Amino acid sequence: MKKILLFATIAIGLLAACSENKIIIDETHTFADSKWQRFEPEVFKFDINDTAACYDIYFNFRIDTATFRSDNLPFICTLVEREDYKRTLTTEIAIRDKRGIWLGTPVGQFYEYRRKVREYFFFNAKGPHELQVKNGSQFLEAAGFISFGIKIEKVNMDLKIE
Repeated sequence: MKKILLFATIAIGLLAACSENKIIIDETHTFADSKWQRFEPEVFKFDINDTAACYDIYFNFRIDTATFRSDNLPFICTLVEREDYKRTLTTEIAIRDKRGIWLGTPVGQFYEYRRKVREYFFFNAKGPHELQVKNGSQFLEAAGFISFGIKIEKVNMDLKIE
């Protein structure tokens, strides 16, 4: 009887460890007037508890193709890990190809984009973090932005580092 109880306890412990929530943040902000001002960052706050783990970072956004103008969209990100430690990350996402064809997924009159912008990313500090994302377009306001969000997910590193 004691052996069965021991095995059941171990099995429950392993099941609980495997079902760990790997999503650190999955948050989306909407723009009331469908315009994202160039110098106004969207701010996302989250906590990191494991600095030995690696993470994938995704940007999710929806645009209105009737008013959006660019073919590529640069993003300027500032990751605040501590008050005295900030990192700047930049990325550019193609919105249309060279023929002018929209690259996202159509959702009614809008197009939705889900792009992995960092893979196997490491955070240097535990505790509260803040990711500030600015629209880096050439226009003072990017018209046609319906929503913008981020998703950060803890991933298993399938690379062997020697």
